[in-house]
Amino acid sequence: MRFKAVGLSDFSAQVVATVIAIGLAAAGAGLWALVVQQLTSAAVTAGICIWLAHWRPSLPKRRVSIRKFLRFGVGVFGTQGISYVTKNIDNVTIGAVWGASPLGLYSRAYQLMMMPLNQINAPMTQVAMPVLARVQGDKKSFLGYLRKSQLVACYVTATLFAVATGLAHPLVLVLFGHQWLDVVPIFAILAVGGMFRAVAQIAYWAYLAKGKSGALFRQRIVTGVLTVVMILAGLPWGPVGVAVGCTVASFVSWIVAVWHVGRVTGMNTRPLITNAARIVAVVGLPAGVAAYLATYLPVPSLVQLVCGGLFVLAYLGLAYLLVRSVREDLDLTISFARRAIVSRGAKAGPAHSKVAR
Repeated sequence: MRFKAVGLSDFSAQVVATVIAIGLAAAGAGLWALVVQQLTSAAVTAGICIWLAHWRPSLPKRRVSIRKFLRFGVGVFGTQGISYVTKNIDNVTIGAVWGASPLGLYSRAYQLMMMPLNQINAPMTQVAMPVLARVQGDKKSFLGYLRKSQLVACYVTATLFAVATGLAHPLVLVLFGHQWLDVVPIFAILAVGGMFRAVAQIAYWAYLAKGKSGALFRQRIVTGVLTVVMILAGLPWGPVGVAVGCTVASFVSWIVAVWHVGRVTGMNTRPLITNAARIVAVVGLPAGVAAYLATYLPVPSLVQLVCGGLFVLAYLGLAYLLVRSVREDLDLTISFARRAIVSRGAKAGPAHSKVAR
């Protein structure tokens, strides 16, 4: 629950690593500057966390069983292994069948799609996991916090992907230039799938907070096989077909994950699916359409991006004023985000009671 300490360690490590990498690059180290940057970031993060946690190494105690930790860790390790395969099989197959140029287009689109997920979901996970772990014994509070976390994922990450889909053309032009215009349809399709990846993160948190890593691993085996099949099914149509396969697989995987985590934990997770679908339909899709309208303006691409953002803000403001459910959701989302930002380290007892409320 020491979110400030976590943020300090992450931010400080990035600053130190970046400064060192820039210095090495200026001195002529070439690509090794990037290698040192990654190693420095990991080392500084570890050092700051050890210092802030006041951890001191000691000899192991043989009388303490680590079986439950190993069992949990094996499930997580297997899940991460499957995720690694499914996140890279598309690049491997496109490169093997279609060659370097189509692979370059797809890879650039995929990296652009993953950037919001990496930048938003990682800090959200650091906040959500300790909170959910502390209320795991209270089914009502646990489900309530899952719903609040999902609101953030739907209104922030999923809506961002919807807007990115609508602004795919000017976004690619501004970031990469005219020579990368073939990235536009691939990125637009992957961004739609990104919406479902964002909301599926909630099920992942629920599995781990409840200690159900084994069930998560078994679920990922099924959805992983499904993802590979969908990617291979779209491969004859090139990068665009693979992008469609990934998006369809992301949608199905989200449904399966939310249903299955409810089944193994005894929670009614159907509202998580219906609420997410409602928010995407009422907020995400219209916001994406509003952003897309800006692409018809006869202005430079950068101005289209700015106008698209303004159109989206105007629609969100209108929805906030006219739709009661949107107003309640946004108020709850802002409150949840504010509490996450100002949270401090606390003793287990008081923290648990505060979280439960």
